[in-house]
Amino acid sequence: MKTFLAILFIMLFPLSALAGETIRVLLKDDQQRLEVKVDGEVICYDGQGNLMEMHLDEAMLELETIDGALHINGIPVPRPPLKIKAIAGQMGVNGIRLQSELEIRKKPGGLVQAIALLDMEEYLKGVVPAEASPKWELEVLKAQAVAARTYALYKKKSQAGGDYDVTADVNSQVYSGNGLRSPISDRAVDETAGLVLTYDGKLINAMFHGCCGGETEDVGAVFGKPVEYLKSVEGMCPPHGSKMQWEKWFSASEIQDALERKGYRIGKVRDIRVAAQSDSDRVTRLVITHSKGELSMKGNDFRKAMGWEVVPSTRFAVKKTKGGRYRFEGKGSGHGVGLCQLGAREMGLQGKNFEEILLHYYTDVKIEPYRPDM
Repeated sequence: MKTFLAILFIMLFPLSALAGETIRVLLKDDQQRLEVKVDGEVICYDGQGNLMEMHLDEAMLELETIDGALHINGIPVPRPPLKIKAIAGQMGVNGIRLQSELEIRKKPGGLVQAIALLDMEEYLKGVVPAEASPKWELEVLKAQAVAARTYALYKKKSQAGGDYDVTADVNSQVYSGNGLRSPISDRAVDETAGLVLTYDGKLINAMFHGCCGGETEDVGAVFGKPVEYLKSVEGMCPPHGSKMQWEKWFSASEIQDALERKGYRIGKVRDIRVAAQSDSDRVTRLVITHSKGELSMKGNDFRKAMGWEVVPSTRFAVKKTKGGRYRFEGKGSGHGVGLCQLGAREMGLQGKNFEEILLHYYTDVKIEPYRPDM
């Protein structure tokens, strides 16, 4: 009944609490030189809102730092950051096409970054089809929309003092701009407009991942701080598939090189063993014996150093072969916390609605319209 009333509220007062809500999305970071493709007309402002006298129409804008000052097409920006606003058409950054406002910031060391300022619901229409296939069931896409909206608003509140709220990649949630938008994923956002997940009246950190491998993980085992709504639950994943089960092979030098690139002081790898596991069989600590001693590290830190896609999850076993290579045999993809996207898809195939999906993966939460005081 409560969920029905929440949906009725949204139907009668659409987007009332989210009207004008925006989000800052980091599109590109730490660039020596940044290119913005303009397909249409844009205008540029400096950091104090003064219009820069430039006519920019269907061009490639080049942003870089010269002698410590931010430049656009060779013209210095008097008071950074630079803001570029699309008047007609779209802009393209890092393969992402959008119609909005860009903020170009100068960073230490002569680097630049690009941040998009987006309407929250339009942003979600670029997230949902990037995180969940538009070929999936509408109820699954609606569950993804509510989780993504909650996650974005949670991050916006928790990082209010920073230059941006979320990144456009897997470090937050993937944003594809207008490139992957589809009628069904847009519909999923529209039909859940304003709905968020709360615990004890506050927005939750609505984490999600690709495939849990059979059982989701308690957030405390991965990120060190337990919360009541992110507990381990049955994953509902299909039993087979490339994300459900995987195998990776690495040489000792490949592991050493990857760790050294991330700043770990390590010699030649001689052995790797799992030192501790969580209740859901994910590696929480790994010990690497090498020619200079031993390195003990969290399973999630090892995965990050190797590459999120290189080692798909921490639910793995590792074995050294006679040839000196290391075989990692694992299950699932992602950190395993919160909503399992493949499990949600499986529940959708079973006829479950988006409320049932969300209430399965997030413990003791409510689905209700967003309020600024959450």
